[in-house]
Amino acid sequence: MAGEAIDVLGTYTSALAAATVTAGGFSGQSATISNTVGVTNAQYVLLDLKLKVSGVNVPTQGVTIDVYRRPSDGTDTAPAPSAGYKQQYVGSFTLDAALGSYYLYNVPKGDPNDTFYLVNNESTNSLDLELLMRPRSMKAA
Repeated sequence: MAGEAIDVLGTYTSALAAATVTAGGFSGQSATISNTVGVTNAQYVLLDLKLKVSGVNVPTQGVTIDVYRRPSDGTDTAPAPSAGYKQQYVGSFTLDAALGSYYLYNVPKGDPNDTFYLVNNESTNSLDLELLMRPRSMKAA
C-alpha cells in the first residue's frame, strides 16, 4: 500500500552498567550513543531506552526515574549535570512497585557523542539501575 512505513529496530545494548543509585541521587554518565549503538547505526534517528531495575530494594509505586542528556557536538561537551543543573530533560520512567524492565520510546538521537544520566526520585530507597538503548528508524514498505 502506498505511504506505508516499517519500523527498523536495532538491538538493545547497555549504555550504563547496572549500579546502585542512591535515593535522590544521580547515576554515573552513560557511554556515548555512538559507543553504545555503534557507528553502523548512524542512519537511525531515534532511540528507545530501556531501564532495568534489579537488586533487593523494590521501588515505590509511581516514583519516577528521570533521564537527562548531556549534549555534545563532537568537539565540546556541556557541563556535567548536578542537583542544581540537570541539563536537558529527556523523559521519565514511571515505576510500579516491582523490579523489572521499563521503557521510553522515540527519544531523538541527538549527537553521537551525547551521554545520559539517571536521577532516582525515590525518597528512601537506593535502586539498582541499568540503562540500555537501541536505535529506531522507519523505512518505506
